[in-house]
Amino acid sequence: AELAQEAKQLSLTPVWEVQNKHEVDKACEAGGNVFLVSAETIKEDESLVRELPKKSVWVAKIASMQPKNMEIDHSRTMKELGCKAMLVSEACVGDEEDLAYARWVVAEMSSKASSEFKITGMTGHVNGHYGTGTFEKSNSDTMWKRGSSE
Repeated sequence: AELAQEAKQLSLTPVWEVQNKHEVDKACEAGGNVFLVSAETIKEDESLVRELPKKSVWVAKIASMQPKNMEIDHSRTMKELGCKAMLVSEACVGDEEDLAYARWVVAEMSSKASSEFKITGMTGHVNGHYGTGTFEKSNSDTMWKRGSSE
């Protein structure tokens, strides 16, 4: 609470990382209205986001480079729950994959495209130029060196 008062004196808005209702209540008592909540916490208890004040902003913290690209599924769940901002933790760590991963994760998290089907050039498929069907099941996961070494 002291840090929150100091932040206000500097015209800064503190972001409160919360993991349960008690922490939400404490943050609200101190005037908190911006919250950071991990996707893991929300998966365990979705009701936590309903405990946040109606006019608050909450940011979902999602772990990067998850197996089977689960960070993308988690981001879609967070959107469905009303989240407007996401922080992808450890997305950039100073290695050669940082830029490629950052571009990929932003594109995937902001895409409205189906994660189940990849829609390709329809005219070619209809005319039989590119295989037998218009819709191809997308079963490829993007593999990252950093994610596979853990």
